[in-house]
Amino acid sequence: MNYAQDGGFRFGSPSVNNDVPNAFEIFPWNRNFETGIDDIDQQHRVLVNILNRLAWHFASDTSELTPDQILDELLTYAAFHFEYEEAIWNQTLGEAAMARNHHDAHQMFFAQVEELRNSREPQEEVLTRLFDFLTRWLAFHILESDRRMALTAKLVQDGLGISEARNRVDSELSGSASVLVNALLEIYGKLSSSTIQLMREKMARLRAEDELSRIQHERLNQALEEQAREYQHHLETLAYTDALTGLWNRNGIVRRIREYLADEVRAENSAALVSIDLDNFKDLNDCLGEEAADRLLGLLSRRWLDAIPADACLARTGGDEFALLLPDASHAESRLEALRLTARQPFELDGVEVSVGFTAGVVLFPDGAVEDADSLLRQADNTLYRAKHEMRSGWLYLDAGERSQYRARQLLLEDIRRGLNQDEFRLYFQPKVNLRTGEVLGVEALIRWQHPREGLLPPSYFLPAIEHHTLN
Repeated sequence: MNYAQDGGFRFGSPSVNNDVPNAFEIFPWNRNFETGIDDIDQQHRVLVNILNRLAWHFASDTSELTPDQILDELLTYAAFHFEYEEAIWNQTLGEAAMARNHHDAHQMFFAQVEELRNSREPQEEVLTRLFDFLTRWLAFHILESDRRMALTAKLVQDGLGISEARNRVDSELSGSASVLVNALLEIYGKLSSSTIQLMREKMARLRAEDELSRIQHERLNQALEEQAREYQHHLETLAYTDALTGLWNRNGIVRRIREYLADEVRAENSAALVSIDLDNFKDLNDCLGEEAADRLLGLLSRRWLDAIPADACLARTGGDEFALLLPDASHAESRLEALRLTARQPFELDGVEVSVGFTAGVVLFPDGAVEDADSLLRQADNTLYRAKHEMRSGWLYLDAGERSQYRARQLLLEDIRRGLNQDEFRLYFQPKVNLRTGEVLGVEALIRWQHPREGLLPPSYFLPAIEHHTLN
């Protein structure tokens, strides 16, 4: 029979639970208990394990098993172990007296446990006597009785007679070895009388520590949640705020426009989005230096924040570029004029007075066509680009015709994107022929769009729309 590494025994051994907290041992195992027979040593470990679990149960009152169940497990496993052990002794020693005495000792063990189990004495007293008996008996059984039997059996297997083998073992286990055995038995006897109380005190302390740990864990979770909220706020600040000026950045103004569009139904052209570019800022940056130019942007941003209404939103979208969301477009002119006046007031930078001007492009919305923030911002940027070429230091509104063209181009781009996904574009190959010889010199690839509604469309219908676009 072989011992299985998972703690159970093969070929008919009872199933046991070896999950015993190492901190609670009424019977600590050590190598002095080893007999030299692997299977028996492993079975002894299981018996010790069950005894420790039984003690832990009484100390903790947390086991899912009743004490009777654990004690039954101990007795069941002990019966298996005794039968296995006796089979080894009988095979080696036959009907020798020491083998019979060993069998009788096993039977007395069961009788003594049942007597204690059925006692009508107070439970604390019965427990004390039970653990004292189990600890002393198990220590004696393993340390003295089974070691003696194992040594005798080995000598018999080596060729000695039973009587001679027994005398040699008696001699070997006498003297200092006997004193050591008796000392160990006495130690384990005293250990059992105080271990239960110590275990209960330990369990009370552990329960208090667990409660303290639970409270600390709750507080830690609260702190982590607060830290997570602060970190989320920090990430949002990084994602939506311009570090230099403290204004919104491009992501921030786009999010604000989306919120504005989704908030409620707005009257047509009731709001304005303004794209602003400072005039000749590169020259100022070269003249004053980057640090002074950055300070100028910060001072200008604070002035502009003071000049716009509370419901407006100002963002720095690039180096010297800004965007302004005005929920009330009826005052767009006066707001832009206020910004121009505040920008022209001198700024003192390192003893030098500087003033700035700007050019702007204005888009009124909603208009029933463009409904997304990115498109509105692109429209405002395109209008600014036109303003910089047509009327620098002023502002230009996107007119209805341009808006209609822009909307038509956006619809065409969406249709082209859909056509690409649907594989509606076709290549036609036109041969190149030498007119003198009639020889085909090559082919020219011509793209056409097989539109589901418009039919076959030439390149002139769609190529101009994707010029300077990512679809190109």
